[in-house]
Amino acid sequence: MPLKSGRANIGPNITELEKPSKRAPGGRPYEQALAIALKKAGVKPKRANGGHVKHVGALSGATPGRADALSVTVPDGAYIIPADVVSALGDGNTASGFEHLARMFPEQRASGGATVPCKLSDGEFMVFPKDVTKNGGPDAFDKWVMGVRKSDIQRRSNLPEPVKE
Repeated sequence: MPLKSGRANIGPNITELEKPSKRAPGGRPYEQALAIALKKAGVKPKRANGGHVKHVGALSGATPGRADALSVTVPDGAYIIPADVVSALGDGNTASGFEHLARMFPEQRASGGATVPCKLSDGEFMVFPKDVTKNGGPDAFDKWVMGVRKSDIQRRSNLPEPVKE
């Protein structure tokens, strides 16, 4: 199947490239599939030390935060931070939330190994397994996500009423 251009097709293109084909009987490795998909989308990949493609954990695009419309594969053991939590970390601004998370989890590079197919949404952020383990595992992340949501609800409840004209 030919690859499609545009940012919204990055995930499906990666999935397609990882499938076995005549050119790559075992499928392409994740980092290579990512690099090709980013190039097709017109996104210049950031290079990490050693020339490997540095994967940015942010999934940004036009789908709603709960659509789960992007078919992607993620490293086994990765943790997906939901879009509402990303936005909450940026005080309602998803891009700011992405920046905050990129500072928290700077090591955003695939290291090979098993992958898991899943459906994700734009606005979510993937934390690689190495960082998940280093920060207490998935249960610690679940607890942290719930704490961020609770804090965001509290913050929103203290906002002033909208100005009426």
